[in-house]
Amino acid sequence: MQVKTFTGKSLKQVMTQVKRELGDEAVILGTQGPGDGKIGYEVMAAIENFEASASNDSERKRGPGNDFDNMREEWSLLRESLLAVIQPQVDLGRLGPRQKVAVRYLEKEGVAVDFILNLWSRLKDDPNMSVLKALRAMVDFKPWRVERWPDRVHVFVGPHGVGKTSTVLKLALALRRRHPDLKLAVLNSDGSHGRTRSYLRHYSELSGLACRETGPEDGIDTALAELEDCDLVLVDTPGLGSGQSMVRRSSSPGWSALGRAKVHLVLNPLFSPRQYEAFLERYSCPSLSSCVWTKLDEACSFGDMLNVGWKSGLPFSIFSVGSGLKDTLFPALDQDFWQLLLKHIMPPANGGHQ
Repeated sequence: MQVKTFTGKSLKQVMTQVKRELGDEAVILGTQGPGDGKIGYEVMAAIENFEASASNDSERKRGPGNDFDNMREEWSLLRESLLAVIQPQVDLGRLGPRQKVAVRYLEKEGVAVDFILNLWSRLKDDPNMSVLKALRAMVDFKPWRVERWPDRVHVFVGPHGVGKTSTVLKLALALRRRHPDLKLAVLNSDGSHGRTRSYLRHYSELSGLACRETGPEDGIDTALAELEDCDLVLVDTPGLGSGQSMVRRSSSPGWSALGRAKVHLVLNPLFSPRQYEAFLERYSCPSLSSCVWTKLDEACSFGDMLNVGWKSGLPFSIFSVGSGLKDTLFPALDQDFWQLLLKHIMPPANGGHQ
């Protein structure tokens, strides 16, 4: 048996080292976090046969269809280790009464263990510190307004059925109402789906929006060149399946414009934590700029939104509530999100803003 100790600034960083050097078969013998003079994390891991395991792990990685399995194993290992760290170290007795109530509520809402640990470390030395103040330092917001998002091309990406097409159309119609002199266009690059194509074309024609269609195999470069005289172009894209990625799509013929556009990841609060991890990995790219949240009215809890915002570092830009095309899309304001998370009050929590 080979035993090795790994250290790092974050537990995720350490667990990545363990997986890289010892493979998926590594057994965690012990975990220590900040405290007792330590400023980082230390993990002791062991493996029965290092060379054989490394060889087997390499073979598994080369095999088809194992990307998701590897990610799932890594997440399970990380979560197990996080629990081992948090149970002996998080002393809620060091928090003030209101802080305790807030932390317990967040746990019930599905907020991740590592987020809770980070929040606790911010609160533990000041029982009077506002929990909301600590939370605001962990999640960012960049509400959608033309002056805050002045780029000409905005591409909306995300899994199938999450609400990308509706978001593009709602946003286009809202911008048309508020900025009637702005020359807007909608580009549908998911032309293989007839329902999506007819839906966008129909409402674009009714609203006087320029509309172009293309297929995934054709990309968006040519169509964007044809729309060069437009002030703002909103692009709807097809979802990516398992094994696909935004990085690969960006390097595919016809998709080079992704590197020059602002890319927005569209999600809803209806997936499992494991699935969000997969989506963040799949849709990650250098031009990814914000997260759009749809179907808020269909969810029963919103802790995973907090997890995604914190883990990805992406600001929230748009909230969408309901299926209607009018007055259901709102700039993502921080006060609206906290009302949603803590009180389940749908945006706009302040009575209406656009």
